[in-house]
Amino acid sequence: MPLAGFPSLCEEHQKEIISQEHGRKHHAYNMDREWVTHYRIDGVVLTEGLRCDFLLINEKKEKAYLIELKGKNLLRAIKQLAVTEEKLRYDLRGYKLFFRAVTSRTSTHDMREPLYRDFMLKWKKRFEHRNDLFTENI
Repeated sequence: MPLAGFPSLCEEHQKEIISQEHGRKHHAYNMDREWVTHYRIDGVVLTEGLRCDFLLINEKKEKAYLIELKGKNLLRAIKQLAVTEEKLRYDLRGYKLFFRAVTSRTSTHDMREPLYRDFMLKWKKRFEHRNDLFTENI
């Protein structure tokens, strides 16, 4: 458990884990009921500077999901994910990182920006974004 001292928002083997804010939602299914932890990053684990909203970890599979729930500014969401990864890199060593952005809408203009392209190149298929709702099995 990488964030010792911070309470998990979910039960250890919870089947459904929901991160939500301002109408945006990340809905994770833990179908095998593996050990999971869920943290509020913004304002709890990190209180200064840029940071994403949530961290969800499948402890058994050693997969960590940084989650940003944002209005329409996808580029700012990417910055928040990137800065959070830098700040928590030591704590999350040994975990495979995944990045999730849930926005109210996505501008194709944002997807042509160097920041977006560079982040996609660096993290390849481990970065995904959706509008309003992101649902996945973890």
